[in-house]
Amino acid sequence: MATLDNPTTAYIYTLVDPVTQVTRYVGFSRNPERRLKKHMSNAIAYIDKNAKEKWLEDLHYRKLKPLITIVEECAWEDRRTREAYWIDHFSKIEPIMNIDRPKVSR
Repeated sequence: MATLDNPTTAYIYTLVDPVTQVTRYVGFSRNPERRLKKHMSNAIAYIDKNAKEKWLEDLHYRKLKPLITIVEECAWEDRRTREAYWIDHFSKIEPIMNIDRPKVSR
């Protein structure tokens, strides 16, 4: 993946299980590659882990990483609305691990 880093752009991304190909998490970032590294380091460092961190830690110990997929590029100021849209979209298909579930504007 090419390095994406733009102060006015948000990238809505998914983390996909590399074994099952199931989307497990939706997020946003200016730089998704850097954000994935942060997710992975947090999963190892935290003692009190949520479901996403436990999943990422398990992948780490199995020498695997989640697949990161950019599902949308949007203006930074629209990031939360667009993230909410994609969380809603993917949670209708399969359970995802997002703790914060922003409301989708309709």
